[in-house]
Amino acid sequence: MVSGVSSRPIACRGARCFLSFVSWTVVVAACVPSVRGQVVVWGGTSGTWSIGGNWIGGSTPLSGQDARVSAGAAFLDANFSVANFTLDGGAIDGAGTLDVNGTFNWAGGSIAGSGVLNANAGAVISGSGSIASRTVIFNGSTTWTGGSVINAGSSGTLINAAGGTFTNTGDSTFQYVLGGATPTFTNLGTFAKTGGTGTTSMSGAAFNNSGLLDIQVGTLAL
Repeated sequence: MVSGVSSRPIACRGARCFLSFVSWTVVVAACVPSVRGQVVVWGGTSGTWSIGGNWIGGSTPLSGQDARVSAGAAFLDANFSVANFTLDGGAIDGAGTLDVNGTFNWAGGSIAGSGVLNANAGAVISGSGSIASRTVIFNGSTTWTGGSVINAGSSGTLINAAGGTFTNTGDSTFQYVLGGATPTFTNLGTFAKTGGTGTTSMSGAAFNNSGLLDIQVGTLAL
């Protein structure tokens, strides 16, 4: 907003002259689109995360936007942050770190590369996915749904951080089937099994626990 005062020329009527002033206000509106709640979808190609053209719409997701990868492979060529992130197909790879400051929805797809994925506000794990090499750190509250299978290898690592709650609501499997160095599940918080009458298995994978195990139903096979 810009305000001011301008003068008009002196107007003379007979023997009297008048100097009139006009106040004015100019309102400048900047059209800046909101980014919160927008979902930016990977275009299905194999390429680097930072290239806008690899995303539908032509722009890399900003830190306040949601991102989704359903096909292809997005290589993290630097460190990035998003609001919510959905991986339900395709892959993320590369050496960069991805900070997910909302919910990480892992419903399928592959997690790979040498970097870290930080699920800073919890996660929902469903369906079948895979992890190799990369470390995923779960903070907050994470739900691992029944029937979910995570195939792992090459030192792929899942960490339930201190103070976090990792709740398995059914019978699920974290299994070493991809070769390479043994994958690991590390529990530093609370690991709870609240559903399913059968077995949740850490098949062939290492399970390191320095937190609390709360197996309310069924069996946790290590």
